[in-house]
Amino acid sequence: MCKVIVLLMCLALAVSEGKNVTDSKVIQILANVIPEADTDITKNITTKLRLPEEMYWKAHSYITNSKAFKGISFEGTVKLIDELDTWEAPEEIQRNFPYFLAGYDYEDRPVWMAEVGKYNVRKWVERGDQDLKDLEKYCFQATVRIMKSMQAKDREGREIRQGVFVGDCEGLDMTQVAHIPTVVFVLTTAQTYRDIIAQALGQIIVINANYVTQIAADLARPLAGKLMENVEIYGTNKAKWSAELRRLLPDSVIPSWYGGSSSFKPLQLYG
Repeated sequence: MCKVIVLLMCLALAVSEGKNVTDSKVIQILANVIPEADTDITKNITTKLRLPEEMYWKAHSYITNSKAFKGISFEGTVKLIDELDTWEAPEEIQRNFPYFLAGYDYEDRPVWMAEVGKYNVRKWVERGDQDLKDLEKYCFQATVRIMKSMQAKDREGREIRQGVFVGDCEGLDMTQVAHIPTVVFVLTTAQTYRDIIAQALGQIIVINANYVTQIAADLARPLAGKLMENVEIYGTNKAKWSAELRRLLPDSVIPSWYGGSSSFKPLQLYG
């Protein structure tokens, strides 16, 4: 199930400042596809934007192509992103499901990391009700943060469309994988947002994988399909996977406890 959780945690984005936009490319683009009389509506939308306009368009390009949000309007995307971006998850969820933006790789793709093996998803599944709904919302909020971290590196003529995720599976045990309601929740959530994950996921690096991780991979394989081609799994041999991390990522992006820079500091930390 670790692989599936890794997929879930690729649902994420970094925080940036909003700004008001009046004369913008939003109006220019929409003016070509909606009647002239409707441009006032577009202006009303753009003048209320709290994040950079480009961020909303980026998010819209992912969301509108997903089955879960197929046909959503730009205004609908704005409302969805603002709701998730301003939502404060319960402190207990943040404390138990931390993750961080480590930096950017050689291609300017954001590198997100999490100790997913320590995530006790089962505890929240057993609680159910609002606690479980909050956990799912927290996962989708991570998607917004991941999109924002990509948008931060966009330049004219070059857009960053994918990110990298490093999932540490140390601690993952059978109490998670053998609990059917937990597996159903993870697989269902991953299936719901699969289209978005597939678009935004460039590479997954799994480290400290044990036999339970292999079971998780087998569970995830039918759902993930070709997405598994972007997944690299390394066992508990630190010398091997730390060397691979150093080959793939700048030293400044790798935490010291993973064999990277002693002065490592995450760009953003959640939880």
